[in-house]
Amino acid sequence: MPSTLTDTKNCLDTHLEPVAQILVSATTPPLLLGVLVQRQCGQWLEELGQFSESFFQGRRLPNLPFPEADASEADELV
Repeated sequence: MPSTLTDTKNCLDTHLEPVAQILVSATTPPLLLGVLVQRQCGQWLEELGQFSESFFQGRRLPNLPFPEADASEADELV
C-alpha cells in the first residue's frame, strides 16, 4: 500500500498510462479517416461546382428545336 501522496500519484500514473495509450491508439485511425474523407468531399464539391458552372453557362445544354413563328402569329402575339 502506498504510504505517501507521491507514492499514490505514481501508482495511479502507472495504472492509467496503458489506458491512455489504448485510447490514443483507438482514436487515431478514425481521426485520420475523417481527415481523408473531408479532403475527398472537398474535391468532389469543387468538381460539382465546376460542372454546374459549365452547365449553367450553356456549354452542356442540348439544342432545343423551337418552331418558327409565322408572321401572322407574330402579329397576334404583339
